[in-house]
Amino acid sequence: MVALVLGAVATAAGFGSLLLGEADVTIVVAREDIPAHAALDPTMVETRTLPADAVHEDALGAVEGVRGRYSEREIPRGTAVLAGDLVEPGSTVAGLPWALAGDERAVAVPSAPDRAVGGTLRPGHRVDVIHFSEADMHGGAMARTLLQDVRVEDVRGGAGDRWSEGKGTPPDTAILAVAPREAEVLSYAMATGTLYLVTGPYHPDPAPLGEGVGSGNLYEYLGGEEIRWTPPDAQ
Repeated sequence: MVALVLGAVATAAGFGSLLLGEADVTIVVAREDIPAHAALDPTMVETRTLPADAVHEDALGAVEGVRGRYSEREIPRGTAVLAGDLVEPGSTVAGLPWALAGDERAVAVPSAPDRAVGGTLRPGHRVDVIHFSEADMHGGAMARTLLQDVRVEDVRGGAGDRWSEGKGTPPDTAILAVAPREAEVLSYAMATGTLYLVTGPYHPDPAPLGEGVGSGNLYEYLGGEEIRWTPPDAQ
């Protein structure tokens, strides 16, 4: 009888330990004070095990879950990292600032298909920006490359809505990530002419820039040789 009771007690104790083990939850906490708007890396966090009833339902469970994301608020050291604390780059809810680096600025540029390689621009593409000014703005009509190897941070529809594949219509606004002075240049260029976005290889060697092309040098601009048109009956 005594053995039976001891066996029952041992079974109950083991069952209780099993329940306690199942109740423990691994969560992610800040290893250091994390400021708001910081780019997160797994080295900035660590895991801890707590009873389930002491864990917030939105607590992150794996350190890899922070990689490539940004903190929306300050997260003090030792505080649980919640899903609501994290922002995806370029989030439509949080906005584009989390996707920018250093002193970069985001500038929206019209990118109708006839001005931006048929509407094929996508986030991450690199573009050169060509400015075409009318004759009454700068004396004579001129096309000139303003910027090179500019990153397309996002593309949008006509109402500013986030564009996605399969919508049937190409994006008509490109958001470019540029330096502050380049943002000023783009703003002036948009007000005084038309911008064309030209795609090229990722991180190409910058092409040599000329003085711009206009009616006075159109035919000599490319190679320095005069280009003449020969009538078909003279060939």
